[in-house]
Amino acid sequence: MPEFLSDEWIAALDAALSGLELPAQGMDCVVVEQVVRNAPGRPDERRFQLVIGPEGVAVRAGAPDRADLRLHLDYGAACALARGETNAQRAIAEGCLRVEGDLARLGGRVRALGPVPDVFATLRTDTTFADAAT
Repeated sequence: MPEFLSDEWIAALDAALSGLELPAQGMDCVVVEQVVRNAPGRPDERRFQLVIGPEGVAVRAGAPDRADLRLHLDYGAACALARGETNAQRAIAEGCLRVEGDLARLGGRVRALGPVPDVFATLRTDTTFADAAT
């Protein structure tokens, strides 16, 4: 079982998303970076990116060259989102998630991303979380 935010978990998420057929043809590429602070066993922030474009969706470890949106949150909030215990709207309202960048760039892609939450639910059953997040 991959540990949340590990390279193995990011690879598993990428593999799960690569099988999706999204109605994204004709769209330019949008990059959403997630920046997670205070992850156990990691001295720095853990960053990964969701790349949404005409070829589908991909997930990559590390910081992108550019990000249209950047999501900042601590490890506990990231775990709650990944476990399905909260959603982005609630995390923003509670001050646990800060969004930076151009939300309008994601606008037309929201419909294309409809299947993505199901992929996270599938991966969730195979993910382990560090004790600090429980």
